[in-house]
Amino acid sequence: MECGGLLLALEVLGSYLFDRQVTEWECVLEKLKRIPNDQVQKRLKISYDGLNDDTERDMFLDIAFFFIGMDRNDVMDILNGCGLFAEIGISVLVERSLVTIDDKNKLGMHDLLRDMGREITRHKSPKKL
Repeated sequence: MECGGLLLALEVLGSYLFDRQVTEWECVLEKLKRIPNDQVQKRLKISYDGLNDDTERDMFLDIAFFFIGMDRNDVMDILNGCGLFAEIGISVLVERSLVTIDDKNKLGMHDLLRDMGREITRHKSPKKL
């Protein structure tokens, strides 16, 4: 983990803010000021929350749980079979630096992002006692 995840946070937030207006940058900066520096996952979650729709968010969570290390084409077949429009969704996730594709066409994700995805799902689906 590099610098407590700060380099990752810079990359992910930079990708999220790329090509946005100054007012949007200011809004995100104010949001970041409210999150303590040691809570990198909460800072990273801003990019997840900023995804275009639930389809992209679901795709991110699916990759975090099931598809890290799998061939991109195989994952696209599975996700398309679930009606998730994988081609554009994976492109957006790569563009936002939330997912990577290596030279062997395998999907990857930084451990902090994977953990964030799993934590999001845990909060969405708490165990019933």
